[in-house]
Amino acid sequence: MNAYVQFKSYNKDFYAEDFAKDVKAKQGTDSFETVVRRHSKRGSTRLAKDLEDGKAIYLYGGRKALVREFTALKDNVGDFVLKPATGKTLAIFHGKVNAMGKTKRILMIANTTNPPPADVSGRRLKVDLGDLYQTPGPGRGNWGYYNRLDLRGLDRIVHGTPD
Repeated sequence: MNAYVQFKSYNKDFYAEDFAKDVKAKQGTDSFETVVRRHSKRGSTRLAKDLEDGKAIYLYGGRKALVREFTALKDNVGDFVLKPATGKTLAIFHGKVNAMGKTKRILMIANTTNPPPADVSGRRLKVDLGDLYQTPGPGRGNWGYYNRLDLRGLDRIVHGTPD
């Protein structure tokens, strides 16, 4: 099973089975690396993407498939950095879809403000990635709001996704 990625407009119903199937169908056989390259800043030697306001990145697949895609990109390229739109932070929302008897995860990484939109707030994934990714704050109130995400952070988030 492959992992799939798409950059699309924000969709509060991202966890619906039809939307997940659409992410898979439209992505086709492109690798995670191909999609990331297509959407990265032109002329840059590093793969980086500033996520536009109103847009999101969707990751779909099993835990092992997603990690395998991140590892392949790291081995071939080195790293990828995703940054939020100006004045926003990144937040991750999760859902799951059953496909052929197996559980597949769908993650939406979107620009947000604190608190996140009410229509998806119950799906926010709270993974503490430390001060490198998150603005330091008192207690754990900054969990799940990210200033940037790279492959290592994405890997830790996929492992932090509940079953």
